Amino acid sequence: MWRFRGRCEGRIDRHPFARLKPPRRKRADIEFLSLEDGRILLRANLRFPGRCAKLALEMFAGMRASAVSRLEWRDLKFDLPGIETPAWKAKAGRRQLIEGLPTNLWKWIERAGPEDFAPAC
Repeated sequence: MWRFRGRCEGRIDRHPFARLKPPRRKRADIEFLSLEDGRILLRANLRFPGRCAKLALEMFAGMRASAVSRLEWRDLKFDLPGIETPAWKAKAGRRQLIEGLPTNLWKWIERAGPEDFAPAC
């Protein structure tokens, strides 16, 4: 029976999980959100155009949720069409311009308005 006698006595000599083998990983493409799941998610939020626009930016533009939350209406360039992110908002600290986005993304964004995006600082 183990009893604590001193500061260093009774410590484990080796790692308790040393004999366990880690599980094998399946090498396959990672699917973040299937097409059908994306449809369900957008359909469930149709009453909230701002939320749908932000979800569409994440799904179609590949933007991070944190970047979308900092996005302002003036960053959306409808004439290009594209999204211009100033350096202070980007994770890398450099100005970013995203072009060549699908037209259905802009339809989701147009349903929203300036009030659905972050206020100008």
